[in-house]
Amino acid sequence: MKINLLIKGGILVILASCQSPKKCEDPICLKTIIKKTSNNYLVRLEFKSKIDTVLKLDERMFAIGCPDYWEDPTVFYKTKNPDALKHSQIIVENTDDQFRLLSSQFIPEGESIASVLPNCAFLEEFELMLKKDKVVVYEFAAGKDQNKLRVSTSDRKVKLHLYLKNYGHGIIISSNNWIDLNSYISE
Repeated sequence: MKINLLIKGGILVILASCQSPKKCEDPICLKTIIKKTSNNYLVRLEFKSKIDTVLKLDERMFAIGCPDYWEDPTVFYKTKNPDALKHSQIIVENTDDQFRLLSSQFIPEGESIASVLPNCAFLEEFELMLKKDKVVVYEFAAGKDQNKLRVSTSDRKVKLHLYLKNYGHGIIISSNNWIDLNSYISE
């Protein structure tokens, strides 16, 4: 009887520890949410900062296929060096520890597709003001094709990280949650 009670107690402790949320210890915490609307997928970035700061962002990092924003991501993929990229970027990570730049066009494995060259001439840099202990939200549309949010066609979960280039160096603000691509919230 005591052994059964001890086993059940151990199982409850394990289950409770698995369900406790991971607390973000970074100076800026990022949570990502995706919603499916009637026209596209809306990505919501929720920032909670432990300091007052300003993030300088370029609208092209949220657009896919801007020709003046293209760069070879293979150096970053191989080294995961924050200084390897030339521009601020949204980085998509899958559960296999593979990465893709959101600004790079997604090409499904084994397929060839025509390059999409959107008109990015009017996209500008802007500032996102973060206040200590306040949640600040930025939303952007990722288009109608959910594959644009994947690294490979088999992905079921991804994380979106914000890579910021500043004075020649880069930092990564990592998302503290995985996004389940198979369970979008419909509006």
